[in-house]
Amino acid sequence: MFRHRLLRSRVLFTVICGATAIGCLSVADSVNRPADRVARGLTGVDTTKRSRVLVLLIDGLRRETATDAQMMPILARLRATGASGEVDGAFEGFSIPSIRAALSGKAEAQLMNAIENFHFTALPVESVFLDLRRAGKSSLVVGVDPFVQFGSVFETRLPVEGSADQYTLDRERPEIALSAYARERFDLIICHYEGGDWTGHEVGVRAPRYAAEYAFIDSLIGRFAAARKPDDYLVVFGDHGQSETGQHKTGLSVPTFGLFIGPDVTPGVVFRPLPIANIRLILSHALGLELHQAPYQVAELSRFLPLAPTREAAAALAPPHASRDLRDYALFALFLVAGTVILMLAIDGGSMPAATSVWWLIAAVFVAELLAQRLIDASWSAFPFLAVVAGATMTRRHWRSAAAVMLIGAYFATRFVYGAHDGGLLRVPLLGAELAPLYAAGSVAKLFLVLTLTGWKRPVRAAVVTLALSLVEFRVWDTPWVFLGAIAVALAAYRLARSDVDRALAIAAFGYVVLYFTLRLPLFEYAWIDLFLAAVLLARRHADPRWTDALVISGAFTLTSVWLDGGLEWGFLYSVLPADVVEFKVGWMLPMILLKLPLLLLLNWWVTRTAPTRAFVAAMFAYTGLRFAAVWIVRLAGASGEAMWPLAEQGTYLLTFAIATVWVYRARHTAQPPAARA
Repeated sequence: MFRHRLLRSRVLFTVICGATAIGCLSVADSVNRPADRVARGLTGVDTTKRSRVLVLLIDGLRRETATDAQMMPILARLRATGASGEVDGAFEGFSIPSIRAALSGKAEAQLMNAIENFHFTALPVESVFLDLRRAGKSSLVVGVDPFVQFGSVFETRLPVEGSADQYTLDRERPEIALSAYARERFDLIICHYEGGDWTGHEVGVRAPRYAAEYAFIDSLIGRFAAARKPDDYLVVFGDHGQSETGQHKTGLSVPTFGLFIGPDVTPGVVFRPLPIANIRLILSHALGLELHQAPYQVAELSRFLPLAPTREAAAALAPPHASRDLRDYALFALFLVAGTVILMLAIDGGSMPAATSVWWLIAAVFVAELLAQRLIDASWSAFPFLAVVAGATMTRRHWRSAAAVMLIGAYFATRFVYGAHDGGLLRVPLLGAELAPLYAAGSVAKLFLVLTLTGWKRPVRAAVVTLALSLVEFRVWDTPWVFLGAIAVALAAYRLARSDVDRALAIAAFGYVVLYFTLRLPLFEYAWIDLFLAAVLLARRHADPRWTDALVISGAFTLTSVWLDGGLEWGFLYSVLPADVVEFKVGWMLPMILLKLPLLLLLNWWVTRTAPTRAFVAAMFAYTGLRFAAVWIVRLAGASGEAMWPLAEQGTYLLTFAIATVWVYRARHTAQPPAARA
């Protein structure tokens, strides 16, 4: 079965996996419309207005930065002349969906919006630009990529590119916008300034360079306010904020800020947090554009704008109910069949692992973990308890190793503490009294792993390698060139190695350094990784392999995706490429961003010098399939896109784990004689 050469191709397997995952998410979007949780108010707009609107859109404007009077004193003074407050960007947390929400008035929290951030077509959508065109009015955008999605219904101007860098060209945009406002009759002028976002990505929000950049942005806001004519409006807002490390991504709360000044704007009002989609109504009011249905927070907007709601509609749509569309169930069945075919391709038609009581128990643990993440806390994981169980299965074979594995599992179980410093389930070490023993234990675990690879008769060599990896791990030289140099040295050592031991040591060092560089985890989590790998190595020797497989799958995914702020994170790219290049071309780098996720899984096999078995492949597909199955279950139950996203995100990340598993399995499987295959 499946013996044809084409069907055994790893490339074909990868294509089918990717197509099935993307198809699952795409179809989920097409059949699901997110629930409306905002009170819907219908309002009339005075269409006799002839005001103009000048907009300064500051990419990456943090609420915390905008409200810091020392960092932005001009903005602090202007807040008394208009209405200001927090603006919540789109759920996806990227520029394209946030700007689409602001100017179209619709914030659809759907699964594929994150992917559309990297690729979209110039199809006209309902927006303030289209409304202006219909009313015979004109608009100008001094910006680029995010506005292409609205179609060719406005004029675009940008600085002439020459030898200047992108930061210099970006600083020329405000001059173009102010000149057009002073000399021409555009009704709406939007200037998209991106330098603040690039700077935050490159250096974080605490660096002097960030403060200098926002001092310049503060002066820009002052110039735009001074240029505004008395009967016109000034709108200043961000598309999204940034975290302390300059990140913004799906599921990460990074609110931005808005300031509205105009002839009928009540000065000094500080409004409650507004979804970014409300900006379309504000612009429509200022431009005199009729909105027949306005699903916005009219009651809050009426605090600073003379809006007269004609009536208030229901606070929300009908409650979600189970899907009655037979197409939903047919598609669900189709994806189940596709998943089965993919699994059969993955194991090359071999027999499936026997469905023993242990496998059913492990499947129950996987289901319990998923339910706990959804119902208790997203940080929940089964891997600490799986480590304890794996250790318990080896007590008769090697009680010392069993005790070590069980102690490591117990330590991770103590991380689950309610009332932690951040209000979540996961308690992270912050004090020196916790960190010093943790780093010491992590260093000992790393030395143990390296000694296992080099041989216990070479302690000096193992100590030198451990010290070198520790210096890179703790970012003693935290520059990209150190990481890239270490990666190059590890690859060269692998190519020049004359023994299996040297090759194993080189590939393990390569995996460690790439993991340190690309995941950019908190330092304490690298010590956690060492402890996890040490537990896996001991369990591989003496424990029941089925429980060890479950431990590896759950632990690797937890440490790199569940306990991380977000898997879709590309901060490491900003250390090697200019921020503007990353922003403009990030779509091309998406494979690199995703393929860093299964690094810990690969490192597990490199350090333990093992390979996935057929049983491991089946377990990985079961773990991944649970996430995708859960997406459809909540979809069929009537959940919104926002409710579906966490499960779909986990399924997408786990797909990279499944692909890595099959690549390693098939590489080892085809290289071995039939008698040696697992």
